[in-house]
Amino acid sequence: PDFASLDTRTIVAVATLIVCLTYAFAFCGVALVWRAIEDESQNESMRVPKPLPVDAAKRMAAARMERLRAAGMDADVIIVGAGTAGAALATRLGRQGRNVIIIERSNDIPERTVGELLQPGGLAALERMGLSEATDASRIDSIAVEGYVCITPGGGPETDLLLNYPDDSPSNADQFLGFVGGPSAVPAGDKRPSGKVPSKQTSGTGGPPRGRSFWNHLFVHELRRLARAEPLVDFRMGSVRSLLVDGESEDGEHDAGTGSGSCRGVRYVAEDGTRCIARAPLVVVADGMFSIMRRRLDAGHPIPTSSFVGYLLHHAADEPCVPYPNRGHVVMADPNPILLYQITPTLTRILVDIPGVPPAEEGWMRRYMEDRVMHQLPERVRPIFRDALATQEPVTCVNKRLPARPPSVKRALLLGDAWNMRHPLTGGGMTVALRDVETFSNAIDGVDIDEDAALDDALAMFRQVRQGHAVTVNVLANALHRVFTRPDHDDGTRAALREACIEYLKLGGPSSAGPVGLLAALSPKPIVLVSHFFLVALFAIRRALFPCPTPVSIMRSYRLMKIACMIIMPLASAEDVAPLSWAPVRWGLDLIFGWSAMDVDEVTAK
Repeated sequence: PDFASLDTRTIVAVATLIVCLTYAFAFCGVALVWRAIEDESQNESMRVPKPLPVDAAKRMAAARMERLRAAGMDADVIIVGAGTAGAALATRLGRQGRNVIIIERSNDIPERTVGELLQPGGLAALERMGLSEATDASRIDSIAVEGYVCITPGGGPETDLLLNYPDDSPSNADQFLGFVGGPSAVPAGDKRPSGKVPSKQTSGTGGPPRGRSFWNHLFVHELRRLARAEPLVDFRMGSVRSLLVDGESEDGEHDAGTGSGSCRGVRYVAEDGTRCIARAPLVVVADGMFSIMRRRLDAGHPIPTSSFVGYLLHHAADEPCVPYPNRGHVVMADPNPILLYQITPTLTRILVDIPGVPPAEEGWMRRYMEDRVMHQLPERVRPIFRDALATQEPVTCVNKRLPARPPSVKRALLLGDAWNMRHPLTGGGMTVALRDVETFSNAIDGVDIDEDAALDDALAMFRQVRQGHAVTVNVLANALHRVFTRPDHDDGTRAALREACIEYLKLGGPSSAGPVGLLAALSPKPIVLVSHFFLVALFAIRRALFPCPTPVSIMRSYRLMKIACMIIMPLASAEDVAPLSWAPVRWGLDLIFGWSAMDVDEVTAK
């Protein structure tokens, strides 16, 4: 729109309308979603079955095994991959009395630069499933996490924003929206206790909601140990090559057929080189972000978003290098954010987000870190980071997003990063995977999975119930990464939106408690996320128009809302987030703001 050609009366009228809409949304919009949240809370049921006594589980499994063998099957469920999702699911199903075969290609667990922080929502799921000992500090030297801190480079400690996890897990509309609970945003100078908690009081069921950070490979090792200890879990070493699907040949090692029949098992090569076949009425594929089965199940293709470059910072146990122990640190650096968090008492991980994929040019990475990153880090971190640059090779991980969609083959299911990925900025990946394990195991508990109708109903229930927590975490992570990223060619709009986001959180009350509940994965309500996202955009518009609207500020306001829509709308459409995914809403916002015309990173260059 050419606002420069408008007369003064029209400008004032448009500005007044924008201000009125801002306040109407702020004070009335929340009330409009209230009933929807309450209805969703009443309809969403998370049935947590009690574990069967060991003897009862063994008797049930023995009876089931006789039936399976008569039908030519080897187990109730075959799980491909023993990572976070696969190992946790194997233990869970074994305790429910099901015979499980889990196939993992290697005992060596690679060290990762992501999957090292588990949000309170994920830790609570672990506790409900009886697996929380896998994060116990006495076993893996894990660190209790009580919240986050946002650090503005060059702003000084007084500008740091501490975000505390809530005192209790939200359970109703008031709490989901952040109207009830302790202060979630406090100044950096606040003298509250550090919040260190005993290793067993880590989440909603054993104490106040807390997260945990740790070495990922140690955590996965503990989950595998628990799976191996289950008498009904057959842990096999081997490399799965293909699925057994009705209508496809059984002797093809790399059968790449495109049939959409029912999956009846897997072909794999055992550790000793023997080619084997295992059969079961249900196959769960959880072989990670580099899944070789994803394409066969027509489950989409991961979309690269950026790269994390990781280093380890060594320090004494009683002298952590981070300014605020027991917290995740988000440095609002240019052009991309930086993460800092302890993973053991003597080690801190730093993850530098870099646009695209770093070039392979020798020396490029170190120059980038010294020229673009070093001066933006907290002062106490810089000497240790300089040592890390001189002594370590960086570990690079390409961040990807992958919306979940049902596999094309019946009696097959994907879980974890094989099925669904999001940017790791918020540390939500393991939380989604563990909540999915819990939801799925609850959905099939007591269900005769041999019956097609019963299994279809259970899988439909699983997908319906998981929608809330998975979509909220996915959209939050991807949208927040876009908001916190300021491209070099930004005309100031993205920077203004990022600054408004921080200032919105500083308002305290619902403006911080609501978003922190989303970040902690304790508020699985997409509508709460959508409400706060647009409140941030409207807050940015109000800042742009204050104290007096002008043609330039009105144009800037339009561009702020345009960028906001270009960030959230593609994500909401891909993840089917109501009401933004509804056709009339998508069409209307596209007509006004043209959010589908180009990528958000391109429009800021115009």
